Amino acid sequence: PGTFHNIKDGERDRTAVFGEWEAHHDEHWLTSLGVRYERIATDAGPVRGYSDGAMAMGNQVADAAAFNARERSRSDDNWDITALSRYTFDATAAVEFGIARKVRSPNLYERYTWSSWPMAAVMNNFVGDGNGYVGDIGLDPEQAHTVSATLDWHHHQRQWELRITPYYTRVNDYIDAVARPGFAAQQFNVLQFANQSARLYGLDVSGRVALG
Repeated sequence: PGTFHNIKDGERDRTAVFGEWEAHHDEHWLTSLGVRYERIATDAGPVRGYSDGAMAMGNQVADAAAFNARERSRSDDNWDITALSRYTFDATAAVEFGIARKVRSPNLYERYTWSSWPMAAVMNNFVGDGNGYVGDIGLDPEQAHTVSATLDWHHHQRQWELRITPYYTRVNDYIDAVARPGFAAQQFNVLQFANQSARLYGLDVSGRVALG
């Protein structure tokens, strides 16, 4: 057989700039603002399967032809914005309120893997679930919007600390795998990365204590 091009000449270039502003308004209040701009440019070359012949296994020929016919160059202009306000009650307690917008562009495997043939698609499995995965050139970046609050109790010399953070995140264009045609329950399948909507919420609790 010939060479199977899972991703050929894949490129992902990142250029970023960021700024941060912080102000202590008085002995209790602190405010912090941050902005980050990142441009991500991706591209990949034309691909082929193990064989270009009519008897090639799976859909190698048709999948490769469909992938090669598309415009593969993509560029994303991503803006991250964060805002935080902290109120310090005394040397042992503080509360923080934050909002954030975070953007993530697809990686090369999410955007440029192309074969729906199970033997090839399973090479793109990075989660260990036994399924195969296929990318999508048309994926948009994820956009996550988060609100959170943190209660911080600690020793006045930080010998111990307890932090409790409830949060809520709404993600537009969340990138995850969905079923393809032919999906069957109770067996391994080939899934495809796609944009969806998601909500994430919960409570993070962390603590530490000095033992020495």
